[in-house]
Amino acid sequence: MKLSVITINFNNLDGLKQTLESVFCQTYSNFEYIIIDGGSTDGSKELIHKHSSRFKFYCSEPDKGIYNAINKGLKEVSGEYILILNSGDLLYDCKTFEKIVPVLSSGEDIIYGNSYDMNFPNGQKDFVRTYPSELSFGFFERSALRHQAAYIKKSLYDRMEGYDETYKIVSDWKFMLDACAKYSATSKHIDLVLCRYDRNGISSCNLDLNKKERSDVLSGDYHFYKSLDKKTKVGRKKSIKWLGRMLLPYGLVRLLDQSKSS
Repeated sequence: MKLSVITINFNNLDGLKQTLESVFCQTYSNFEYIIIDGGSTDGSKELIHKHSSRFKFYCSEPDKGIYNAINKGLKEVSGEYILILNSGDLLYDCKTFEKIVPVLSSGEDIIYGNSYDMNFPNGQKDFVRTYPSELSFGFFERSALRHQAAYIKKSLYDRMEGYDETYKIVSDWKFMLDACAKYSATSKHIDLVLCRYDRNGISSCNLDLNKKERSDVLSGDYHFYKSLDKKTKVGRKKSIKWLGRMLLPYGLVRLLDQSKSS
């Protein structure tokens, strides 16, 4: 199976070096690599040219922001699954692709693992962030799925026409939210750490803007999906309660009912 990897960069030479190393060392080789640089002046452009033979496509030119840059990269991909790995973020180890590819054959739209969060600006210790087995509207209301830990089908990107360029730093979160809520994307969680996520990035260091943009997104037409998510949870709770009552001995059920009514 062929993978496509997109890395975007702007004036982050040290981070780009580390990202390239984590990709170049992979033991699985059937992938294409696309680099979109925003016209860096810190030596990134020269580093990209140095390794140009290893990229399917690369460019270094001004862009209109993070998601404009990613959308440029999406136009160049041909792999069945796509990974967005920004400069400064790393694949967890040199066997990450080798471990994920057999799982991708199950064919879900989004296949995601866990993330090793590092480089906290406030000095917090690194830790592994684990994700739930199911993605729901409620999850995205309170949290986010790192796209560095998610392998997304090209066909889903085609259906959704890439990332919304209206927002500066939350469109990856919005993409995941829309995929699950509006496009009924299928998903699968695997209990593997797939990436090393740099918490010194733009979205982690601009919490006020992050909060504002998420609020702006959620003020849109999501009321139906929110209510559906809640109904689904209620339905699950009722089903579990019913199953429990069916499995309990009849006398114990009567005793429980009497204790509730007393």
